[in-house]
Amino acid sequence: MHPIRGRRAQAGFSIKRVLGLVLTIVLLGFWTMRHANFVLGRALYMAFPADDTTYRAAWPSLTGSISAKDVVFPAADGTDLKEFRFDEVRVEVPMGQYLLSALSRRGRLNAITEVRIALTGGRGEYGLPFTSSLGVFGAASSAPFEADGCVEDSLWTSDELARMGLKPGPTELTVEFKREQGRLTLTQTQRTPGVASVSYHGVVAMNDDYSLFSLRDGGRNALLSDSWSVRDEGFVAARNHYCAGKDKITPEQFVQRHVATVQRVLAAEGLHANDEMAAAYRQFASRGGSLEFGVDYDPPLTAERYAEAHFGEWLGQVRGRFSVDGKPQAFGLETRPPLPLPEDDEDAESVRTVFDVLRAEGGDPLRLATADAADAADAAATMPQSTEIPAIAATTAAPASAVPGTAAAAPAGTIVLKPATAATPPPTAKPAAAPEPKALVVVPAAHTTVVSSAGRIDPDQAAAGAAPITAGTRVTYAQLGKMIGQNARVFLKTRPPMQGQVVREDKGIVYLRRHLGSGYAVLEIDPKAFDYAEAVR
Repeated sequence: MHPIRGRRAQAGFSIKRVLGLVLTIVLLGFWTMRHANFVLGRALYMAFPADDTTYRAAWPSLTGSISAKDVVFPAADGTDLKEFRFDEVRVEVPMGQYLLSALSRRGRLNAITEVRIALTGGRGEYGLPFTSSLGVFGAASSAPFEADGCVEDSLWTSDELARMGLKPGPTELTVEFKREQGRLTLTQTQRTPGVASVSYHGVVAMNDDYSLFSLRDGGRNALLSDSWSVRDEGFVAARNHYCAGKDKITPEQFVQRHVATVQRVLAAEGLHANDEMAAAYRQFASRGGSLEFGVDYDPPLTAERYAEAHFGEWLGQVRGRFSVDGKPQAFGLETRPPLPLPEDDEDAESVRTVFDVLRAEGGDPLRLATADAADAADAAATMPQSTEIPAIAATTAAPASAVPGTAAAAPAGTIVLKPATAATPPPTAKPAAAPEPKALVVVPAAHTTVVSSAGRIDPDQAAAGAAPITAGTRVTYAQLGKMIGQNARVFLKTRPPMQGQVVREDKGIVYLRRHLGSGYAVLEIDPKAFDYAEAVR
């Protein structure tokens, strides 16, 4: 071979190898990043289906972990609040499952049976709970019923916690899913160091064959148990003194209002805590410490049962556990006729809190005490002078365990006259806040089906659709189908709400598109699982 020609041939061969190697590296990098975004997006959607979370700069590893920066939970619609941000999210999947899930589309959905999502460095103003299972816990405080009983507040932000005298650290949030042997175990932990923490544990019987990452559910799953463990790290005392100072009452009087307001929340669900359980909770609301609450469902709570309007309707199949500071207490929840909370006026400048409702109904324990004392004094003043009057010990407050509107037994020697119905006080201006969550329960997954369509908006349906609906307006399923191109939050009977864009209606079925980080998933909204929807911005 000619020496020059041979060197040229070797050079051409080397260039081909280099180009091939570079192309392989590029394709491998593209595949690695695409799969990492797929797993991260699906994991975030599973954990937070009600939120259109965003993130940036996802970095995968071959060990099954993925990290991303600047995770944002958008603020609740219709409020002046700002978003809640986490510095970082880390998604962890067993390495074998992670690699196997990358081999094919079917493998992507079926291989992963266990995932852990950990968010750190959280702070902000967010007006909603992070998950339905943490429905009564504040996003910034991690505390239950955080502002109930305060006159001018409905939630706390990270900055407000510092103004209370606390030294809050960044909020940490962890969600874990593990499916094995026909069961799904869900664990959620939320902690704000120096304030409070809560851990949730739930078990669901998976009676269908859908995989964890499929986002599908045939409606056959059933809830077996729920439990919550709460630990105070200084929030209770700071909140009691802060609200008492603002409302010009004592911390003890604020606790009376707080417990009465929590009872009103329960009343909306057809529940009532008896005197023993209310007294145990009052101890926690006064001094902090720890609190544990758990229920086992026997028989398991099916999707059909969960779809019933109120938790009180399930109480017959509940076996409960309740403890304060590690000491078992009587599980004293009782069923009562539900006392729904009134709908908020969309034209009002502020949103009414549960305490606003309680006070308007004449259930403020401090006003009741004042009215009782005044009525007793009036009765004593009008009695004949020759009549001996027994000692009158005016009650300092109505029992906090009493649902507003029910009679409570008075101590011996006390004259208690039913106070006149209090006039509705003028609304107190306060920042708008999200409505109170329905119940302290986790729910089985939804009757939703992932559609393989690209999910593009049907231009003909969009052109023929109705005029844009104002954010916050509640709509029916039929109205939802006419919101082509508009955003909506869809509330289902068997799972947390989801938010996305209505892309089309086909044969009476509405399709919602959700951003999952790696792209979009188009979800079929089952009319049988649909409860209601709200237009969002």
